[in-house]
Amino acid sequence: MNEDNKKQIIMLAVLGVALVGVFVKQFATSPSTDAAISNSAASPAANDLKTASVFEEIDMDIEDLVQKISEVKFDYNDSHSARNPSMPLVGKHFIQMAKADGSSPEEQQENLLYYANQMQVTGIIWDKQKPMAVVDEEVVHIGFRFEEPISVKEITPDYVVLTLVGEEIDIVRELKEQ
Repeated sequence: MNEDNKKQIIMLAVLGVALVGVFVKQFATSPSTDAAISNSAASPAANDLKTASVFEEIDMDIEDLVQKISEVKFDYNDSHSARNPSMPLVGKHFIQMAKADGSSPEEQQENLLYYANQMQVTGIIWDKQKPMAVVDEEVVHIGFRFEEPISVKEITPDYVVLTLVGEEIDIVRELKEQ
């Protein structure tokens, strides 16, 4: 008997034991299973209670429900502002959209604050007389205005301070490490 035959015999024995275990489990019934089967056979009302809660008929007048249906007037253009679907929702176009979407001044300010907080400072060229920075891939200086109303208020060696024109709100954007 060689090694391959021994492996095959061992695999066959393991499979045989597993098969016997499946047959024993499948065909052996426990006393609790027999009791449950006899109880359900003896009292069909017990089974009806279980299914009655799930499939209980509801006494409802369909005609009355149909009469209560009413038509709702809805105009999509009144509830949604028009937007060019190919215009991105981030970047410079977001400022134009925030100003032109017809929302209240408070909502516009909130949108602009959100946009300013998303701006990334990727470089600072520090000079005491004329510091410069790279903000959202644009080289900026103190007083530089992005698409109005965001401007550069201050540039330090570590961060850039942006402000909303006409507001006293400062947004500090730190230099992003790459």
